[in-house]
Amino acid sequence: MNTNSSDYWEKFWVNRSNSGSQNDLVFQKISHEKIYEKMKECERLLVIGCGDGDGIELYGKKALEIVGIDFSASAIRKSRSRFKQHAFYVSDITDTKLGSGNFDAIISERCITNLVTPESQLAALNEVNRLLTPDGTFYLCEPTLSGYDQVDDLRTSLGLPVLKRHWHNLLFDDDLISRSGMHIARTQNFGIYTLISRIIHPLYVYPDEPKFDGKMNTIAYEMCKVAFNYGVSLPSQHTLYTIYKVQHHG
Repeated sequence: MNTNSSDYWEKFWVNRSNSGSQNDLVFQKISHEKIYEKMKECERLLVIGCGDGDGIELYGKKALEIVGIDFSASAIRKSRSRFKQHAFYVSDITDTKLGSGNFDAIISERCITNLVTPESQLAALNEVNRLLTPDGTFYLCEPTLSGYDQVDDLRTSLGLPVLKRHWHNLLFDDDLISRSGMHIARTQNFGIYTLISRIIHPLYVYPDEPKFDGKMNTIAYEMCKVAFNYGVSLPSQHTLYTIYKVQHHG
């Protein structure tokens, strides 16, 4: 794991006042809600990159037991203080030391992207595959390379600068999923949210920077929930993958 990235996240959680790891808390909310909607009830859930436990309360409505891991000790202390009924550990997702086949479901939201080489991202996916039960399900929400490229094409065609790409992130390439031996069952994008929050809102306030907590992002959240019912597909920064351990999953 990249040491500088680890240091960055430790300092982030020490200084973090808001809940969760996203600056865009509105997107964080819709990401949690969409994963919860897709989740099946399960006995044991692992949340990787759990941070301060944002989303745990919601996921706990469908999981009897939750284990959360993060490589930030400060984040884990916050999780433990919020949810004493669940277990949280400082751990590296590429080598968790947890038992094989112990989890019916695993969730990762914007965690894999913080592993800054393809090799470390693949190692994390291999570890997820090892930890899942034979009929387990992995819910993965990540910013993708193809998604960012498509959004940037649209932004530049309208005179907007490309989206910032952070040094501590490597945008996700979903070819890694098949290389890990797992199988993508379904994908869900957030194109309407991206269109409003990353295209329309920036155009409206340009040259100022849009604020994540502005009313426009709340409108984007409501419109995105409606759009899910119509299967609208637009360029999207993030993709939510429902992934099975084996292709013959029922």
